[in-house]
Order: sequence, then structure tokens, then C-alpha cells
Amino acid sequence: MTHRGFGVVAALCLASCGDDPLGDITILDVTHGDAGFVAVGYDTRDGSLALLHSTDGRAWTAVDLELEEVEGSGIVFGNGVYVVAAHDPYGLETSGLLLTSADGRTWEVHETAAETIDIAFGDDLFVATAPWDGGDFFTSTDGKAWTEQALRSAPIYLTFGAGVFVGSSFDQTVSVSHDGTNWSEVDALESDFWFGGHLSFAGGRFWALVRPACDMGTECDPPLLASSTDGEVWNFVEGVSDGLGEVVEFRGALLASGETAVWSSDDGGDTWSKLAEAGGASLRLATDGSMVVAVSEQGRMRVSNDGVVWSDVSLE
Repeated sequence: MTHRGFGVVAALCLASCGDDPLGDITILDVTHGDAGFVAVGYDTRDGSLALLHSTDGRAWTAVDLELEEVEGSGIVFGNGVYVVAAHDPYGLETSGLLLTSADGRTWEVHETAAETIDIAFGDDLFVATAPWDGGDFFTSTDGKAWTEQALRSAPIYLTFGAGVFVGSSFDQTVSVSHDGTNWSEVDALESDFWFGGHLSFAGGRFWALVRPACDMGTECDPPLLASSTDGEVWNFVEGVSDGLGEVVEFRGALLASGETAVWSSDDGGDTWSKLAEAGGASLRLATDGSMVVAVSEQGRMRVSNDGVVWSDVSLE
């Protein structure tokens, strides 16, 4: 049976990559809220949902909800609530789950009519995307009562910024909405490029990893970084071809991780410089302003208070 995961991420090895303190847990996303950090994914031993909570980003505790064959693929915090988008990673179930918690430890489970993959929050609204079986969105103001918005297609990845929800899949288009209900598709890239992973919003811009198209069996050009102020018109960032993943605001600058290094920008993303050598790509990042947590599909999770020196977290 094939596991159908959607975290396009890799391990971060800023020092040495020894034994993984998370063991058999694979983390796909992380966020920070009022009660600290929460990370989601799945346990590779039995395919059960993995939920981790931390108040300081260094010491983590597993929360066992005993939900088997459930993958937590997206998480967001808003209106005092953490909300997790989850689904059956093997594709055997057509329904999905949306989980809510105020403290990151006690969770309520809400079933949806389609497999939910990613989630965003903005303007007092949660929006979850279910791209399979025709494409659906689900909207909620509290994370508990959800309204289905059936569309012709729905993106895999979502983010929010500047009053706009923006979504992408592995093609040249983006989905854009100002209210989470009415959506339009925009041809954002030329045909020889495609969006290659998660979207983020930081420093007044949307950010995306963009991959050049190439024929199967041939060596592809390195991925590029693209940005947009409105989610519709995208431009490549010159001088960056390291496959930068999620971008976050951290200590007055922008921070991102690429395939060979951790990068920072002091001018809002116009130019980028290397902070530390790394062996990881397209990381999911979360910060509380004083430290940043990086997670990877391989289950590795590391933390730094300056973006230069990184250390493993501990699982209690």
C-alpha cells in the first residue's frame, strides 16, 4: 500500500544528522499560537495521526488521539484556535477530518465530506482545501462548524496575506479569493514553469518555490524563488536558485531554507544571503519571534534562536 503524502520537504542537517529524536514520526507542518508550537504529521509504524506540542520549541510532547490511517498535512492558528487539516493518506476514505484545539493538547474532531489537505486563516475565516474528487473548499469562523464550497477545482496548498487567500497546485495557475467563498483562477506562470510546493506570506509578499519544466529522464534546472504582492502577478527573485521553501519573518528579517543553505533577507526579499550551510529543501517553518522551528518530511525537527546555529528538539 502506498502512502500518499504531500509535504514536499527534506531534512535539515546544519551540524550532523544523527539519530532522529522523533523516531518513527514524520512531521508535515508546524505553527505557533497562544499555547505554543504544534506540529502535525503521521506515525510511520501504523499510519496514525501524529500531533506534537511544545511551549518553548525545544521540548515536545506527543498527543495521542488514537486516530489510525490519518495524516495531519496542514495546521494553522487563528481566533485563539489551532486547526488541523487531516485525511486518509492511503486514499481509501473519501471523507476528511478537521481537528480543533485551544491549548494544543485537547482536541475535537470534525468530519468533512472530502479529504482536507491544507488550511489557511485570515480575516476571521478558516479555509480548508480538499482538491480530490472534483475539488472542494470548507470555510469556518470557529474551526468547528464548516460550510462546504463546491468548486470545479481546488488547490493543494493555501496561504493568506494582504486580505487575499491564495492557493496553488503543481501547475502554472493560482486560485485567488478575497472572501474564501468566491474564487478565480489566474494563469500566473509561463508554460515552462510550475508551482512546486507550499505557499507562504511574509514581509508583505507571497512566496513560492517554482520549478522549471523538464522532460522525464533529463536533468532539470534548479528551482527558483518567486514572489507576488497580490497573489496574481508573480516575479522571479534574481540570484536565488537554491529551492527556498517557506519564508517567515524572524528578528526583523526574512528567513528561508534551501537545498544547500539557510538564507536571510534584510531588504524585504529583494536580495538574499546565506546564513548557514544546510542539507535540506522546502522546509516548513514556524516562529514565535524569538526562535524558529524547522520541520521535515523525514521527521526531523530542529530549532534555532538566530537562524545560524541549529539543534535537535527533544521528544518527552
